[in-house]
Amino acid sequence: MKQYLLLLGVLFANPGLWSQNVVNYDSTFGQNGQSIFFNPNKAGTGILLRPDGKSIVFGDAKYGANLDRANLMVSRIKQNGQLDSTFNAVGSEITQVGINRLYTAVAGGLQPDGKFIIAGHGSLPAEYRHKTLLFRFLEHGSLDTSFGVMGKVVLENDSFGLYLSGYQLLEDSKMLVLVRSIFWGNTSFVYKPILYKLLPDGSPDPSFGNQGALDLSDRGMAEPNAMALSADGTIYVTGTDTSLLDTKIIIIRVHPDGIPDPDFHFQLDLGNMLPDGYLTSLAVQPDGKILAGGEANLFTILLRLHPDGTLDSSFSRDGIALHKFGPVYSPIKQIALGPNGKILGHMGALQFCQFNANGTLDYTFDLDGKLIKAQDLDPMTAFTGAKFTIQPDRKILVCGTVNNRFSVIRLVNRYVE
Repeated sequence: MKQYLLLLGVLFANPGLWSQNVVNYDSTFGQNGQSIFFNPNKAGTGILLRPDGKSIVFGDAKYGANLDRANLMVSRIKQNGQLDSTFNAVGSEITQVGINRLYTAVAGGLQPDGKFIIAGHGSLPAEYRHKTLLFRFLEHGSLDTSFGVMGKVVLENDSFGLYLSGYQLLEDSKMLVLVRSIFWGNTSFVYKPILYKLLPDGSPDPSFGNQGALDLSDRGMAEPNAMALSADGTIYVTGTDTSLLDTKIIIIRVHPDGIPDPDFHFQLDLGNMLPDGYLTSLAVQPDGKILAGGEANLFTILLRLHPDGTLDSSFSRDGIALHKFGPVYSPIKQIALGPNGKILGHMGALQFCQFNANGTLDYTFDLDGKLIKAQDLDPMTAFTGAKFTIQPDRKILVCGTVNNRFSVIRLVNRYVE
């Protein structure tokens, strides 16, 4: 309460701050802050920011009589939100994935040489088992035929489905792929998290785990949700143990060579007070502390751990920040680190929250530390934001879908540190 009163006093003493701290649409981008591309039935699911300020945006292009099939769509946009015609001559590329059911692009990575990878999952012709698929493109937009088979890598095992949960491109152009593998047990499905490491050409890295694959189920995890890397290449994976009545949140650490760290195992039993909790995002600070965001019983949750896996008591309340931002659940799906230790969390659509380094809400971000943007760009529908990235000038690019069409929005926070 004291923080709100102090903020109001500052604002009334300095009226100009009312407008300076409001997060709003960037009028220099697209049309009033939004660019909408292509015909209907195309969904934006991810965005990669290039060093030259242009962005690679990707998603799904549905087709078929019942819109029950999808190909991968990739585009490049300029800093003003317009399609870049130097990319594949028209600014976009639709790649035939070769599946008979919906394909979902989930994540991507940009290599130093301009090549980029898009990863997702779907099912192949005449099959109903989902597999993880990765595509690598050359800088100008065509598939890189030196990657996998004609630019595509398919990860599969004897499971019912292999769903992508996380992707990380390493500095040496090797890559980590985190998947949720589903097997049919005696009476129900059995979930198993698997972490793959691939060489730059898409083949398994035999020096990692068991010939390029590491089964994480023996670490107590059933369903993996997110992955992050530290500066030295150490891997952190979060997920849940859903085999118990009370949900347990788990974070494990894996050495760069694929050996799990037996001395690190964070487990949070939410019990009856906050059931159905889970973490959906991870980030590692420069000092080695680990941030994890998610949701617990309609509360948005953000916690911070010391490098040894213990909760950081200097962060919010005993290491865990809990907030209820709205009537519906708002899990933090993506985390970005800002200047002065600030933490930006994306809760989907045009919903963000920003924290100070000590875990308190940052009131310089849209006046109250959270942005629950009125989705008024189209009165007939709501914007569904999938992923975001932050430009060097701190403007926020969000890729998603509006009115069943591919869309990118740029937000600007008038407060500049």
